[in-house]
Amino acid sequence: MRVKKSPLPGRWLVVLLITLAGTGRVHAQSPVVGALNELVKTRAPGWQSPPGLNVMSGSLLDKPRHVPIPLPLDGGRCYRVLLVASQSIGRIGVTWLGPEQQVQASAPPTGTEVVLESCPPQRGLHSLDLVPRGGDGSYAFRIVAAPPAPAPIRGDGGALPDGGVAAAPTPPPEPPDPNAADLEKFTGAAAPGAPLIVKHRGVVADGGAPYDFRVELPGDKCFVFAAAGSVGIQELSIYVWDPDDNRLTQTREVRWPVAHFCSGRPGKYHFLVKATKGGGGFSAAVVGPIAKKEK
Repeated sequence: MRVKKSPLPGRWLVVLLITLAGTGRVHAQSPVVGALNELVKTRAPGWQSPPGLNVMSGSLLDKPRHVPIPLPLDGGRCYRVLLVASQSIGRIGVTWLGPEQQVQASAPPTGTEVVLESCPPQRGLHSLDLVPRGGDGSYAFRIVAAPPAPAPIRGDGGALPDGGVAAAPTPPPEPPDPNAADLEKFTGAAAPGAPLIVKHRGVVADGGAPYDFRVELPGDKCFVFAAAGSVGIQELSIYVWDPDDNRLTQTREVRWPVAHFCSGRPGKYHFLVKATKGGGGFSAAVVGPIAKKEK
């Protein structure tokens, strides 16, 4: 707070200056918002923002930022996130997270415009992880929903009677996993024939937010946790904690870390993937149970 004396005798003028770093609004006529509007016209024609979700904007100080989306998205609909960052940011990576912090879609930091699409199966709150790779600047993004599916019709071309329900939009097929072959190779070598428990895909970068998830596991069993990173990752680390937050293992490799661990009591085990050098997409999996290693 700064207090300044007024030129009027006997009066004081109190000036309160508040700066909300990283959450300031970008003016509606700013170049970033103008570019965003053009991106929406070309990449999402006919798509509309859900009620209450208009342009969301802010600033980045050359470090990652987690941005919650303030209203829930309905399940069974397809949405797109369209984001534009100012040129001063250089490049920006975006990861779209669902209600359980699972990756809905992601884009590595290759430019200042990002378009992501996802069709969440259930209603919930979502968020974005933004990773700038160049400098400070502003950003703006919109979430838009796919147009409603056309009403179903009878075989003779007439509309269905009242009560007919149009089918939900078909989610687009998941793009091929460029790290799947490497992940299968290393999990297969570490745990031959072990069944897959869970698999995750995401984007991580040095200095950016790590990717983590939790999995319910039985007690007194052994497992393998492995990850395979893209060529942009020079060093990748993986971690495992038990339900009591005791770290069981940590492994760091160039691109393909593999860790063996054994559970104590049953419960939710915490897994984390972190890029310690470079950045890019990755795939990670937990497989097992496997035979305990001989000491």
